[in-house]
Amino acid sequence: MNAYQPTPQTLWHCRTDPEAGSRKLQWHQQVQCVPISEIDNHQTREAVAKFAFLGYACEAGVARNNGRIGTKEAPDTIRKQLAKLALNHPNLWLHDFGNLHCDGDQMESAQENTAAILLPLLSRKYLPILLGGGHDIAWAHFLGITHFLEKNHPEKTVGIINLDAHFDLRKPVQFAHSGTPFYQIKEWCDTHRKPFHYMCLGIQQASNSPLLFERAAAWQVAYHDHTTCQLSNMENIQKELTNFMMKVDFIYLTIDMDAFSSAFAPGVSAASPLGITPEFAIGILQIVQKSGKLLSVDLAELNPSFDRDNQTASLAARLIHTIVHHSAC
Repeated sequence: MNAYQPTPQTLWHCRTDPEAGSRKLQWHQQVQCVPISEIDNHQTREAVAKFAFLGYACEAGVARNNGRIGTKEAPDTIRKQLAKLALNHPNLWLHDFGNLHCDGDQMESAQENTAAILLPLLSRKYLPILLGGGHDIAWAHFLGITHFLEKNHPEKTVGIINLDAHFDLRKPVQFAHSGTPFYQIKEWCDTHRKPFHYMCLGIQQASNSPLLFERAAAWQVAYHDHTTCQLSNMENIQKELTNFMMKVDFIYLTIDMDAFSSAFAPGVSAASPLGITPEFAIGILQIVQKSGKLLSVDLAELNPSFDRDNQTASLAARLIHTIVHHSAC
């Protein structure tokens, strides 16, 4: 797999607390970089929970969508922010399985390679956390999940929860791109006679055409406008989210960083002054995790080229920290 590159251990580097001694108090001391070919050599130690990081260093879908390129640098940028965070649960598997790179415009190859690596991660009961890259990662991610379900749980269903300003339900007219993944997923579901369970939180009226709202309604997509995605409305959203999750066996959670207001996330491909807050997103993460159905996670559309003082990358890292922390509790 020429586009695959293991993560060098030196990337997970940060100053160490001089009082730590032999104790591991930060992420950079716990993460192990493991080439995917050696996955079976790291399966012996007992752990509270197992997490697998995989980078999707691809911005071809953003470029095809006439967006601001730079997202291919996001996976390593997020890793650097994660490295310095406190390790609240030392008995964890935090394994970094490297990056899938996109050679030029070869987005489809990068997606196929990503899906192929997801299968062994899910089969070995990791919670994969994929680091994008454009939101075309969602099609790759979904393919990997379907490969896993077809092999291990053919009768099980998966629901998609997307924190996003956009539906990403655009039809691939000339080619697929970062705005088409959930249209592609719907097509796959129809072809394979599977239900399409999709919920989107953070939708912005100004960022989605009337055609997309019509399509969402026709396909029974559950969604909330960003104006209702507030902590004050969390009780109502929790009820809807719980009802949505009750209909499926597993949840695939995808977080597009452009769901957040640019006050919190300026470094994205499509920034907006409006959007959700980190506190709201963390509330959603906690609700999803309490369901016990979370199967896999990704973060998309972080663009370090337009970030300010790593503000958006730090937010992405804190969201991942929240997922890991609550999974280990």
